[in-house]
Amino acid sequence: MKPGERLVLVAKQKGISQKELAKKLGVSASTVSDWANGKTEPKGPNLIKAAEIIGVSVDYLAGGQEVVTGNVHTNNGIIGHAHAPVTIINGSERFLTANEIELLNIFAELNAMNQAKVLVFANELKEKQNK
Repeated sequence: MKPGERLVLVAKQKGISQKELAKKLGVSASTVSDWANGKTEPKGPNLIKAAEIIGVSVDYLAGGQEVVTGNVHTNNGIIGHAHAPVTIINGSERFLTANEIELLNIFAELNAMNQAKVLVFANELKEKQNK
């Protein structure tokens, strides 16, 4: 499913009509209809704003999972500020670094719009690094 299609579907599930979504985003109803039909895709700023409006992450709209389904645990079932093992979805296990834990804590305190900005910025950094 394309991001625009998923966006309109999730909005509908949350009781937001295409017309209402269009109004909140400042785009035409036909634009939202085109997203729903997979004819066009929302541009980055519209996708970020729409994710905030409907209360999901941009990653989720792009096809990711909104809820992590893997198990997070230590020997005692508790993650503290120590290096904690995390079971990744694919089943591999590794320890989180102190920086990763700090970043996750900061990220969790941000609103959806700022989380989306962090994700966009992080992806840009990754692309620059890989060049």
